[in-house]
Amino acid sequence: MKIRKPLKHKGFINIPRRVTMLLKEKKLDFTDYGFYNFLLHEVDWYRPRSTYGCIPKTDIDLALDSGCSPSTISRRKAKLEKLRLIETAPNGLTKIVDFEKFSIKVVTKLAKLDVANLQEDFAQTQSAIAEVQQDFANMQQARQEKDTSFSYSPYKDIKGSNEEYVDPEDIPF
Repeated sequence: MKIRKPLKHKGFINIPRRVTMLLKEKKLDFTDYGFYNFLLHEVDWYRPRSTYGCIPKTDIDLALDSGCSPSTISRRKAKLEKLRLIETAPNGLTKIVDFEKFSIKVVTKLAKLDVANLQEDFAQTQSAIAEVQQDFANMQQARQEKDTSFSYSPYKDIKGSNEEYVDPEDIPF
């Protein structure tokens, strides 16, 4: 008898107002929207890395992952850049504009706002992101003041290996 584990459906899908407005105005089609979502899945969300908020892959890597040609990737990126959905970061990588809007705190703030047009959406998004970033900075400051050993890590001198071998027979499922 096979025992199946139930799927755990958690999370949310955030479709920014700017994107829905672009779809409604027919400035963005669903193919480009799908590509935008593909790029969102490639974003580096780990805050300590220098690539945070960026897509740390080349157009060739994205083409290999998506099954498209590099020229298609380049064309789609150019269209999304023209619509101000992506931009080139100072480090040369592609960055989702206002990628912070996909964090749960910003989403909850933005969901409560009424927006009339794209300019108003952009301004309110910037304001919500700044507010959440300030909250995050205040939280870090309070944590540092409370705990003087904030930067201490008991694991900092331990060397790990990414080349560990796991026997497939040891996997319980």
